[in-house]
Amino acid sequence: MSYGAYLSEESSMFSALNGQLSTEDRAAMDVIPVTDLPGWMATRIEDYRSRIRALMSAQNALVPINHNLPPEVLMEIFIHVNTSTSSRVWFRVLHVCRLWRSLIFRTPAFWVAVLRIKKDLVGVTEGSVARLNLFLALSRTLPLDLSFKGLPHSVSQALAPHINRISTLTLKLKGKEYKSFTRLLGSGMARLEQLCITHRDDDKHTTEFHRAPVKDASHLPRLRSLTLRCVLTSLGGLAGQLRHLKLSDCYCTYCHINPASLQGFLKALEGCSSLEVLVLEDTSMVVDNQPPVIHDHVVALPTLRKLQICRGKLPVAALLSRVSLPKTCTVNIDTRLGAHHLRDTLPRDLHGFFPVSQADRLLFEYDPMGCGTLKSYTGESMLVRRSATGSPGYSVAKLGFASFVAELRDLFSPFNNVTALILRTPPALQNATDEDRAALRALLGALPLAHLDATAYNGTNDVLSLLGETLPAGGSLCPSLEGLTLRWRFSVLNEYRKSCTHSWLYAREPPKPPAPLRTGSEALGTFCDAVANVVEGRENVSPLKMLRVAVHPAVYLRQSTTELKEKWDGPTKQERERLQLQLGHLVRSITVEYDRGDDSI
Repeated sequence: MSYGAYLSEESSMFSALNGQLSTEDRAAMDVIPVTDLPGWMATRIEDYRSRIRALMSAQNALVPINHNLPPEVLMEIFIHVNTSTSSRVWFRVLHVCRLWRSLIFRTPAFWVAVLRIKKDLVGVTEGSVARLNLFLALSRTLPLDLSFKGLPHSVSQALAPHINRISTLTLKLKGKEYKSFTRLLGSGMARLEQLCITHRDDDKHTTEFHRAPVKDASHLPRLRSLTLRCVLTSLGGLAGQLRHLKLSDCYCTYCHINPASLQGFLKALEGCSSLEVLVLEDTSMVVDNQPPVIHDHVVALPTLRKLQICRGKLPVAALLSRVSLPKTCTVNIDTRLGAHHLRDTLPRDLHGFFPVSQADRLLFEYDPMGCGTLKSYTGESMLVRRSATGSPGYSVAKLGFASFVAELRDLFSPFNNVTALILRTPPALQNATDEDRAALRALLGALPLAHLDATAYNGTNDVLSLLGETLPAGGSLCPSLEGLTLRWRFSVLNEYRKSCTHSWLYAREPPKPPAPLRTGSEALGTFCDAVANVVEGRENVSPLKMLRVAVHPAVYLRQSTTELKEKWDGPTKQERERLQLQLGHLVRSITVEYDRGDDSI
């Protein structure tokens, strides 16, 4: 409609709208008194809006996704809607159309996913409790996975009718809430399989969390996983049925003043005959001054598959000395905030500690910041993963490498079982000290290695060069070596380029440009020449069955697939053929290829 109609002198009050109003509406407006028109118009407007909404709903019903897909398929899709708290997608989906809303209200699994969102119930309102009651009702009879911070009385009342449907429960509580929770738990949760109880940081004093939440396990027949933010001194009747137990440190004042004792924790473990996974994360314990008889008491965990110890002030060596583990158990020790030496975190008697005494394969990773990671294996099973951080600082880190290598030799050489060794990221070639080389030389000479997988650089000052040395008594290191893998990463060596950009302003002369780095086929060819010289120069050794040169990903990390193929396919193929001609009579299988990143040897 043109706005010019409103400016016409001959137009009446509604003449400009005659083209938009229906005949019925115009007739009604002519006879209804002016004072009653606003009320009549409001009623008419709401009537039209209702018709428009009805037409829009009919239109949405004909949308292909609604018209072609059966309701059961749509309901299955709604089950997989992202219900994260940040996106709030689940709430927006309700307002797409009437059909979707109707189907969602008939999809219990959707509301189970909504209930899985972590909810802060501290200072909860009546509206929040009402919504919780609605969501619980809409989830029908399906098992529930709930996570709450706080457990006020109104929420406990809302959960009571549905308590036998809860399969996973995560709570962050204060001491007074813990008491009410134990009463709720004592009434029975027939489906509860996983329970996680965390002590709230703003609660300053409590002793409740150091005891098992229930004494009678018959109320929790399916409970298999328990996570607590404290060190338990008693598991009550739950000990015999637990499969997974995770304990982490508590930050309240009481727990810091009164840390749990190792003896009390071991006593709590005595009945855990079915425990499969034990995780101690950022946990603090103290060793009581008790008679030696008590100290030598050993707790048997015959079914344990994994023991994980992460950080914390924990007497790891004392714990491992007093726990009897099966031969198939994997031990994961991460002491980045604890002891620096490997031996400090292992039991006194290594003959009974299978991850060391029975290991036949080792993987040792080290970086210039002083962080070392050791993994020991027997067959295909990992027995121990031990991480430790050396002293920070570049110059001290070099000493740390020699110390770590020396400890490897002292730990594993007495058992004479390790036949495969993987060394990852030893010091760069220009930073390797005589102490580093001496430690590596001693390690390679102490182990009966048949397979060696090591990072190498230029072949003149790294692990490869040690293999080419002639020992004072004659012969070479690793005389029984059958397989040798060298992961070449020459391109990482250009330390001068890092420092010159910051010091040139204070220098009397402009900085010299960094020396060009040989890369590509030239550098790879030089390295393969060094490999050939070492293999040919080894004395009194068994012939190699396998030789593999792998180009480390750091060499080609920033190259596209096309550039990688064009740049490296030719050189790797050429070097493989050249090594085959030169070493074919000494080595059965020779490979030059990209590094796939696997640690299998």
